[in-house]
Amino acid sequence: MNVNQISAAHTAEHIFVGTLQKIIDDVVVVKVDQDEHHNAVVLKSSKLTWNSIEQAEIITNEVISQSLEVKTTNYDDLASAKLDIPTLRSMDAKISGTVSVVSIGEYDYSACNKKHTENSIQCELFVITDFMKTSEDVYDIKFEVGNRAKKFAIINSNISIQISKILNTPFETLIKNIENIKTENELLTKNIRSITLRELSAIEPSVVNDVNFYNIILENCDRKKLQSWCSSMIKSNNMFLQIADKSTDTMLVICRSDNVDVNVNEILSESMKKYGGKGGGRENFVVAKVEDTNSEEFFENLKNDIINVLKSIS
Repeated sequence: MNVNQISAAHTAEHIFVGTLQKIIDDVVVVKVDQDEHHNAVVLKSSKLTWNSIEQAEIITNEVISQSLEVKTTNYDDLASAKLDIPTLRSMDAKISGTVSVVSIGEYDYSACNKKHTENSIQCELFVITDFMKTSEDVYDIKFEVGNRAKKFAIINSNISIQISKILNTPFETLIKNIENIKTENELLTKNIRSITLRELSAIEPSVVNDVNFYNIILENCDRKKLQSWCSSMIKSNNMFLQIADKSTDTMLVICRSDNVDVNVNEILSESMKKYGGKGGGRENFVVAKVEDTNSEEFFENLKNDIINVLKSIS
């Protein structure tokens, strides 16, 4: 970012924050964080919403387009500046001595010692790139100006168009439809987790040399739930699990209790040498992915290898 762009970012931030404070009466500037790599302003407000941010963004660009003169006026102290400009915005606790006031036409007056543009039109375009709540009533708002703002707007406009086409929905209802899809996905995930747990709980182990050996191939289960269930099971003694899930690919979990003296990582490594696959982990818990074309053969051969190993434990 060159000097003009940095100045444009400072000027645009003044217009944006000044606009927000006109819209919402409790907006307080916590910090302004700008350098050649990014632009951000941290605000505190109990009333800040995405709608108010969007409204301020629109007004900011309207003000930018008005070609307002940007001037800096120096005052001996903050009190003198406030006496002359009752609407002055300032972070009083951080100001002492001589005060520089940046005016943008008659729209905004703010105490600031940074470099600015000579005219609002030099900001070109102001775009919010992120809006995130960081703590109670505190928000981190990132933005771009000028060419970076144009590039961001074009890229994200194209993304929005593609999403609209994929979902076959107009822009007006795009967010609502995405929220509906998210809700449906969360419900499906919850149901899949419930089904996964029910299927896992129904497994009857075979007993090999006093070790409870659980082995099964599931389909389209919740893999996080599968792994957490396996982790829970091996907290008990005399457990050995070989559980697979087939969906877009095949995932395999092999694990055992601490009192079962078998290195499952070595078993997996030997099996992958014979049958293919990728994976690894610890000596008591491994996760692997197997090509679907030979996953059942891999699983069956591995099961036989595990049974032979368990039988050999003395």
